[in-house]
Amino acid sequence: MLDITCPSGLRGTIRGMKVKDEQLFTDKKLSRQGRVISELLRACWQTTLDPGPYPTPSGVIAFDQLLAADRISLLIQLRAYTFGADYEFQVTCPNCRNRFGWGIDLDKLESKPVSAAGLEHVRTGEPLLVDLPDGRKIKVRLLTGRDEEFIAALGVKEENKILLYNLAKRVLEIDGKQEWKDVLAIVEDLEARTADYLWDVFDDLEGGVDTMFNIECPGCAALQTTMLPFEASFFSSRKRFAPSTTSRSG
Repeated sequence: MLDITCPSGLRGTIRGMKVKDEQLFTDKKLSRQGRVISELLRACWQTTLDPGPYPTPSGVIAFDQLLAADRISLLIQLRAYTFGADYEFQVTCPNCRNRFGWGIDLDKLESKPVSAAGLEHVRTGEPLLVDLPDGRKIKVRLLTGRDEEFIAALGVKEENKILLYNLAKRVLEIDGKQEWKDVLAIVEDLEARTADYLWDVFDDLEGGVDTMFNIECPGCAALQTTMLPFEASFFSSRKRFAPSTTSRSG
């Protein structure tokens, strides 16, 4: 077993993935409900050594209520412990359309702790207040596993709204509106620079593993910024997911 610590201070032990855990990814009901990751984390979590900011009156961690930053950190550490920190995946260059393999060391990804304000928010459940550049005050919260489940369960017709939902799910009240449909409509109509400001605010509040990095195309040398892909290859060490001629980060 492995002793791990998350950005919020949650600490515990995990075991490596087993064949029965891999079967979770083929469970159609769990997939439709967006619950695969929560069930995977629950299965591999062994002992809670420090609950961090999470209230645990029953002594059991509710993985769908963990901060998204903790869940991502857990997934990365679980993958590295089970299959190794060397992760290879395929990339398509947006400039020349060349498809190539790229590799990173998951153990070298930078991580920062959840902010003090974020920890207090988790402990108390009280909303966080944010001043927008235009002078408006809004109430926000941090993204959780339940939000990720909601987003993961989106149908094909709504896949183009994933970023919108990621942002809107963090907003509790804006312009005096609290209903989800009202908040969603207002967030969708925000100026792009205001949305960028909010993303920066949440980056500072939530902390977590930095999953964004630059990739250079070996064909045309074009640079692209990409997010760590949590796809089939993430939960396997099999080389068929990436070409043998794989470039390395760093």
